[in-house]
This record gives sequence, C-alpha cells and structure tokens, in this order.
Amino acid sequence: MASSWSRSDSPARDLAISSTAIGSIEAISRATKDQILEKTDLSAEKAEIITRFFRDPKYYLSPKII
Repeated sequence: MASSWSRSDSPARDLAISSTAIGSIEAISRATKDQILEKTDLSAEKAEIITRFFRDPKYYLSPKII
C-alpha cells in the first residue's frame, strides 16, 4: 500500500512532529502542579514529581528514576 505522502515531505513532516513535541514538553515544564492536576487525570503525587523534575536540579540530575 502506498503512503499518502512522498519522501520529499518526510523532513517537513518530521520537523512538524518534533516541533509539536517540543512545544508540549515546554508547556508541561512551565505548568504548575495545580495546572497539571486540572488538565490531566494524574494523581497529586505524580503532578508533584513532574513539577519537581523540571524545577529542581538535584532531582532531575540524580541518577535514580522514580
């Protein structure tokens, strides 16, 4: 089955997908715990982990992943 986009479209498509992903990560990194709780179904503990990950260098530079 043929693809609906040609090889020449692939770099542009990849760039668009990458830009969207980067924008999403940036938005999450700026969100407060309350905003994360409001817009997702995550627990308060998970929202706290996410906010700490993006704001606390001791947390995000540690070798242990929780």
